[in-house]
Amino acid sequence: MSIEENDYLNKVYKPYRKYLYSRYGETFEWFKEFNLFLHKELTNIPLKNNDSQGKAIVALFVKSLSTFQAIFNLFGNYYCNDAKNLTRVLFEEMVNIGYCSKGEDEFKRFGSLEIINLIEKIESVHKHYGKKIREIFFKEKSYEELKKEQYDKLHNLNIEGLFNKKNKPRPITIRERVERLESSEIMDYYKTYYRLASIEVHSTPGSLGKYFKFNDKGNLIEIIWGPKAEECSIAEIIFASINFMHIICNYLYDYFKVPKEEEVDNFIKKSDVLHNKYLKYIDKDLIKWIKILRKNG
Repeated sequence: MSIEENDYLNKVYKPYRKYLYSRYGETFEWFKEFNLFLHKELTNIPLKNNDSQGKAIVALFVKSLSTFQAIFNLFGNYYCNDAKNLTRVLFEEMVNIGYCSKGEDEFKRFGSLEIINLIEKIESVHKHYGKKIREIFFKEKSYEELKKEQYDKLHNLNIEGLFNKKNKPRPITIRERVERLESSEIMDYYKTYYRLASIEVHSTPGSLGKYFKFNDKGNLIEIIWGPKAEECSIAEIIFASINFMHIICNYLYDYFKVPKEEEVDNFIKKSDVLHNKYLKYIDKDLIKWIKILRKNG
């Protein structure tokens, strides 16, 4: 049966979606208010035309807002696994905003990633593409000219540690960006949440078990699909994304002095109340995992 036929997919997911809204409706309405507040704050950012660093931070903020909305829409429609995947993306956007706000050198090092990607693209076309593609790609400038042009851009950035001992450009890793933020909270998220979310994103073997059901003898008795295969944890998805946006707001305030801290704090206080209200719905294993993390500091 096709997805479109008789609105098949919607019928399958509808009872699960109704269940989510009946249980978490109050949080969903709060989420919408917070999202609207963040969008309105875009007009309050005092961005100057000659502030390239600020432009990068604002662009990342706009991108994070889009991700924030997508997480909500996916979770509300019971596509929870994909919603969780996007919380990993939101984490990276949070780290990049914080990293770019640290200083001009960090902003330039972040920008170098684009140049390094272009160099890799140039080399890939040169080594792996057919003659016709190479002729088109290198029509205006030769392989050597294009590559030298990008290397000159990197050298002109004058950033320490940008090249390795073989004079090859070295992209800064997400781990290095996290370390530069000097935040124990963000590092804890990186070591735990980010790595756990990566299991799902990369479809590693550990993420595939939820699609099967076995009997006591280990024989396959059912292939799990659709809403039955979704792992809908409001704590791991919605409240995690809210916390990431809270941290993003802190970085925006440090750089632009908006949004106002007290206004954001009012939203977060309500979020904490709602989070505590729903703790009883979280799996016992997850509660145990949280307690272990808190105990280990």
